[in-house]
Amino acid sequence: MGQRLFAIGSFIGEVIIKECGGEWITDDNDKMGEINVAIKLPNGSMLFPVQRVMKRVREGVENNICDYVIMNAQ
Repeated sequence: MGQRLFAIGSFIGEVIIKECGGEWITDDNDKMGEINVAIKLPNGSMLFPVQRVMKRVREGVENNICDYVIMNAQ
């Protein structure tokens, strides 16, 4: 399940970068780096798409991914 969630989060991250700009931020020394990978948007906001996908699956619709991106990309 973890690999699938990472793949979905990565795909969502690529869509965010394509639509909003930004860049991936990673730390190769972080043992949880695949989960903690982030996107830094041009406005300085940091998004964590893999974490958000995990939270959405674990906790439900109140953790809507689209709303998360819209709120932080403005």
